[in-house]
Amino acid sequence: MDLMASIQNILRSSCVFMDVSQGIEDERIAALREKLSEAKPIVLLHGNSELFCNGFNLEKITEESTDEELSRGSHGLVHFQELLNTLHHEDRTVVAVVEGPARGGGVGLAAVADLVIANKDASFALPEALFGLAPAVVLPFIANRIGLIRTQQLAFGAIAMNAIRAEQWGMVDILESQEPNFDLNRTLQKLLYLDSESIAVTKQLARSLQTECCSYDKAATEEFDRLSARTATSDRILRYMQGDTPWKSECEATT
Repeated sequence: MDLMASIQNILRSSCVFMDVSQGIEDERIAALREKLSEAKPIVLLHGNSELFCNGFNLEKITEESTDEELSRGSHGLVHFQELLNTLHHEDRTVVAVVEGPARGGGVGLAAVADLVIANKDASFALPEALFGLAPAVVLPFIANRIGLIRTQQLAFGAIAMNAIRAEQWGMVDILESQEPNFDLNRTLQKLLYLDSESIAVTKQLARSLQTECCSYDKAATEEFDRLSARTATSDRILRYMQGDTPWKSECEATT
């Protein structure tokens, strides 16, 4: 039995199942927010066996996109930011199950969870800088999980985060092994036994300990919009979409 099937078998009808594998376009964000209205004690973010979440569609940020598409992309960024904040302030337990790559916004979705469960195929990457962008919206949530310096290293591409490193750094809480999932079963069963009000109060108190900057959300979306409007960003994305490396021409010009 694979990881997600095992979890579904344990939690059965106690979860709000939110499939994030289809990306975080505006329509998907609305559907995910709608799912949160379900009255179940656990919110579970998951992808499939091949992919957790790739984040935003890069085609939205090119010179070939129409003004309407760019407007929807920016609007979707704000909605994604709102979704992350909603999940961060969710009083129920939020669990993320990662069985494949999480990239860009997908890393933010995993980071916002209270409990991240992954298998050996999980990986985490912030490729935004390759395309002339920045992981502005997800930055605080990832830094809250693994620390600011490690978040910067991940964003700069200095260190790849496979499943083992992700567990070492604190991005992953439970890494599935080849042994019988006794610990996993016990951990997930305990989630169902916990008092919901106690969980809510604990999470509220934990959030009160964190330093929050009210102006960060606005600054993050403004900087992302500024970077995405640059010709250099569009050129990098278009080169990637055409099967080339995003940085090729720029590097050749300096050599």
